[in-house]
Amino acid sequence: MELIYPSYYKEFSCIAGACPDSCCHEWEVQVDAVSAERYRAMEGALGDALRAHLYDEDGETYMRNKDNRCPMWRDDGLCRIQAEQGHDALCHVCQQFPRLRQDYGEFVELGLEMSCPEAARMMLTADRWELITEQAPGGEEGDYDAELMALLRETRPYALALLAEEAVPVHVRLARLL
Repeated sequence: MELIYPSYYKEFSCIAGACPDSCCHEWEVQVDAVSAERYRAMEGALGDALRAHLYDEDGETYMRNKDNRCPMWRDDGLCRIQAEQGHDALCHVCQQFPRLRQDYGEFVELGLEMSCPEAARMMLTADRWELITEQAPGGEEGDYDAELMALLRETRPYALALLAEEAVPVHVRLARLL
């Protein structure tokens, strides 16, 4: 199986308390089942706080916002769960955001969400607009039109090259891309 990702992907690191915005703002996070079970069993003040804000809806568990923010988001911009229990204690969504993973069976594309200020900064200021391809174990036949996917994969380097032409105004590059 191929892993395909932009050249800046592995350089991403959350800037946490230095972030001018936050993924902890106005977002009711879906908590995976393993983390929800761990949070509900957690002892002490952190466990009490987590239980007070977890709720279930349509078979999924969520963290209820308090005043339009995650109740685990401290005033210093850091996450209480991470500060007290470490990165591995975060639920899957919080560990992964703003990383994206699109699995097509025989290949996987990785990327970053533009909604994260640090990810957006990296994308917009990247010196290189190239895709890296690595081989990884696994993979299976994809459930998509193979001809259309081949066309997309063939034209993507051209599209990235158009976007990288710094001497051309961005609105012209985007028009050319269309």
